Amino acid sequence: MGNSRAYPVFRTTDAVEAWTQALRLKALLEERDDEVILMADLLTVEEARRMAAVLPEAEFDYADPRVDPVTRDFLEFGMDISAAEDSVLEPELPLAVLHYVQPGTVEDRFVRAVGKGMASIGRHGRWPDDTETDSYGVAKYDGVEVLFNCDDVSWSQRADHHRLRSRRQVGRSSTRRETRRTPRQHRAGRRPARLVRGAALPVRSTS
Repeated sequence: MGNSRAYPVFRTTDAVEAWTQALRLKALLEERDDEVILMADLLTVEEARRMAAVLPEAEFDYADPRVDPVTRDFLEFGMDISAAEDSVLEPELPLAVLHYVQPGTVEDRFVRAVGKGMASIGRHGRWPDDTETDSYGVAKYDGVEVLFNCDDVSWSQRADHHRLRSRRQVGRSSTRRETRRTPRQHRAGRRPARLVRGAALPVRSTS
């Protein structure tokens, strides 16, 4: 068995530069997942409209869980961001989005749409094996992730910079190779608990 460890690779205050370096690092993966994970917190009406234009098919939700005062059921955000008046949309903030896209489709626009809220682009993959260090690539754990306005993968605190991280499995034995999984077999995404209407999804090391 093993665990995933995030290794800080690069830090900058330039979001485009962080994404550019992430693309270079992703190119070194021996295998790459067929989907990219996009996540973002949207703090203002302008940020929400910008992101909705980039991800028109995405499902937006409350960043902080809201409950019905009578039924105690979690409330879902169902408003059309592009059509709602500012005065109607503003009380619904902050919003959050988690969306999967095909590589090379909207990532550049996503980076430009990121505002002051925390956001990330992640992609699973598999690093090349390194027998000298007893390290073997495993698609379930490996990958690359760039964090915007955030310094840690748990999204616990905002930052004024962006960080690129490489993930790799640690603690494996060189005599045991994990059976390789297909991308869809390990697609349950990691998502901060506050983005899932009060319940965390299974942990996944985003790439």
